[in-house]
Amino acid sequence: MKMNIGKKYLQSVILTCLLIISSGASAAAEWVSGKVLYLYTDSSLYGGCMVNIESETSLSCPQRWFSMGCAGDFLSKQEASKNYDMAKMAFVMDIPVNVWVNDSLKYNGYCVATGVYLGR
Repeated sequence: MKMNIGKKYLQSVILTCLLIISSGASAAAEWVSGKVLYLYTDSSLYGGCMVNIESETSLSCPQRWFSMGCAGDFLSKQEASKNYDMAKMAFVMDIPVNVWVNDSLKYNGYCVATGVYLGR
């Protein structure tokens, strides 16, 4: 009886470890840098606003489009609006933008950028 309980406990521990390892392996986050090529707004799709950045990334994000999250689901609407404003500024000034992207946060399949950094 004691051996049976020990085996079940060990199986539970192993299963828990495997679940933790596998869940962390599928999500990634990184800075994506490049010039903003396109800006997009929509009243109902893609989190309300998106940018297309001329960049290469190892993230699972389609066609270099990133939602800025203007709908307010992953960031507050105020934070998302500020981030989108910074991306628009980079577009107008024709300077590179750096966005922090997490490929586990998505709107309609497109990754969400939760931070923006501008600099020369």
